[in-house]
Amino acid sequence: MTDLLTAYGLPLLALTTFAASLALPIPAFLVLLSAGALAASGSFAPVAVGLSALAGAIAADQCGYHFGHHIAPLLHRTLGRHPRSNRLLTRAERLLCDHGGLGVFLSRWLLAPLGPYINLLSGTADLPWHRFTIWAMAGRTLWIGLYCGLGFIFAHNLPQIATTAHNASTVLMLLALPALAALLLHHRRNNRRR
Repeated sequence: MTDLLTAYGLPLLALTTFAASLALPIPAFLVLLSAGALAASGSFAPVAVGLSALAGAIAADQCGYHFGHHIAPLLHRTLGRHPRSNRLLTRAERLLCDHGGLGVFLSRWLLAPLGPYINLLSGTADLPWHRFTIWAMAGRTLWIGLYCGLGFIFAHNLPQIATTAHNASTVLMLLALPALAALLLHHRRNNRRR
């Protein structure tokens, strides 16, 4: 991975975070680790690495949000014909509007595979753009900082840290999903009691 980054530079880093943030199956964490290692070796400036990765990821988040915003009327019309799906979408949008900032933040790094779908749902739910953007940028900064930072610190041991980081993120996500499900179930039960 470092060979590709060395050959194509920071535009490849931005393109990778952009594509991965649109749910394309690209191992962005490996590219971020490699970029951090290259920054440690002096091949790239650390600030340039962070800004390039952030630019790609934020651009994808904005694309997803605005796409969701523009397809919202069509989505609501289509799902309006299916009451159960419409209720599910309405609940998800209400939950996102009530607690959307935290959901957007967590889906940037801890629950990253959900990020592209949260972007679309944020747009369809009319989550305020500035609120979405602030939380998305905070989460993306943490995501990029974690992986690039690990690559920077452990540049001499990149293959081992890549495996460890991947395993740790998988375990964290597997632990976070049941916790999120329990929180949603608790929220649903409280709403029924009212």
